[in-house]
Amino acid sequence: MKQDSDATSPGSALTQQRPRRHRTVPPRINTRKPAQNFECCGLIEGYKDWGSSIPASCNCHYPGKCIRLRGSATLGAPKNQYVYQEPCLPVYFSELKLAFSLAMAVQFGSGVFWVVLLVMSIKLMGQIKRKQEFIALLQSNRYIPGAF
Repeated sequence: MKQDSDATSPGSALTQQRPRRHRTVPPRINTRKPAQNFECCGLIEGYKDWGSSIPASCNCHYPGKCIRLRGSATLGAPKNQYVYQEPCLPVYFSELKLAFSLAMAVQFGSGVFWVVLLVMSIKLMGQIKRKQEFIALLQSNRYIPGAF
């Protein structure tokens, strides 16, 4: 027991190697990285949500999805910068809708599978019952060979 108390004492080698870390602030959600994947910028009003500090993830390299900023309209953003025109909130909702649709398809397929299994088990129970009745008929005195 003395070794355990020595290992946790303030001067031990174990506590000197690994300092204790306390996290008081929860980690922030990075909203800039998904914007690169979904080719969108901002959340509700597009690039205007960022004000004058538009992040590099909003830079657009695809014609047709871009809008060219003019310095006065963006409150200090660089002139002639191309950014994604579409805000991210509708894109996120469409992705969520797709995920829910896939989940519903899996649930529906699972339901159909279980109904098919139920029907097959009912049929199997009927066949087992008929076989038991046939075996009982064979063992009784009422069986006449060639009647079936």
